Amino acid sequence: MARAHAAPSHLPLLEAHGRFLAARVDAARALPGCDNSAMDGWAVRAEETRGALRDRPARLRIVDTVYAGHLPRRALQPGEAARIFTGAPLPTGADAVVRQEAARPTDDGTHVELFISVLPGHDLRRAGEEVMPGAPLFPAGQRVDATVLGVLASLGEATALVRPAPRVAVLATGDELVPPGQPAEPHQVFESNRILVAALAREAGADVTWLDRSRDDEAELHAHLERLAPQVDVLITTGGASVGDRDCVKRVLTRMGARFLVDGVALKPGKPVAVARLGHTAVVVLPGNPGAATVAFDQFARPLILKHQGVLEQRRVVRARLSEARHKQAGLTYLVTVAALDVRDDGATPWARLRPQGAGQILQNVAAQGWAVLPSGRADFAQGEPVDVQLFALPDFQAVEAA
Repeated sequence: MARAHAAPSHLPLLEAHGRFLAARVDAARALPGCDNSAMDGWAVRAEETRGALRDRPARLRIVDTVYAGHLPRRALQPGEAARIFTGAPLPTGADAVVRQEAARPTDDGTHVELFISVLPGHDLRRAGEEVMPGAPLFPAGQRVDATVLGVLASLGEATALVRPAPRVAVLATGDELVPPGQPAEPHQVFESNRILVAALAREAGADVTWLDRSRDDEAELHAHLERLAPQVDVLITTGGASVGDRDCVKRVLTRMGARFLVDGVALKPGKPVAVARLGHTAVVVLPGNPGAATVAFDQFARPLILKHQGVLEQRRVVRARLSEARHKQAGLTYLVTVAALDVRDDGATPWARLRPQGAGQILQNVAAQGWAVLPSGRADFAQGEPVDVQLFALPDFQAVEAA
């Protein structure tokens, strides 16, 4: 049977990498935790450097050396200075740091000569200047990337409360498929979709637990679906999604009692995509062509996997001018790969540099920046015409109730 939805759990920080926070995180302590030096130099009273110049230095007696991770041995009195290193706590009585390049100890090591005047706060990091105790740091739904992990660790957190990763299986179908590494005839196709889709699922935060392949045989396909579906939260198939004689995925799912929520969309590439519920398991039926599978995964499987983790993705959308004219079917929305956004010096709307598009092409999406959206309702788009571009980089994630 399919597992019940797992509750959020505290994971060690590195294990939480790539997951989504299940609750808001507030700062447990100040960052920095105390006033400390931003430079290697000398802790001083700023007023005692007033008027200091290279040919008329201020002269202070050295009374202490303070290293990062160690406390000062004593407070500074008037006329005194302490050698201090980056990150070391500021002695009581000091209110500034003179960096070591602007100072010189005397030959006998008892005093230091300061060649510049500084104001209070110079080259200091004040306690709490980055964050104060109790301040909200990250909202629920925040993706736990490397910088988030660094902040959590710097505040003393050893774990993070995160949503569980949904378990995903990928099933590729097709008589023409040959596993990579084995010999293939020209009429055969090296099977790439299992790796492609599994990697896309992992990038969306999934735990890909099964990779399988089936011939275009209804009995064999039924056996694969029956075995895989109860073990995962999301089952993704590739191939066999259309209406050809050998396209049997939807027929088999229907006979198994699947309830279809989506069956074909006005989208290119990716028109045959379907989304169904088989028992407690969500099933996404992707086309077999890798270009179409990539788009259909992005628009249907990715949001589903993210919702299982309690988040909704909000991509940045910009207006950009088409680098070339495009003709399409008027009744369909096209998502066209954008290789780059070319920004001109005049500050005008950027140009979306398009790549050649084909459902069977896979190179078109390497290092792509986003999709140019050519909406339905018209067939021709002129060069230079502004359209919306969905950008892949730096999306926002909003917490929602998990699927």
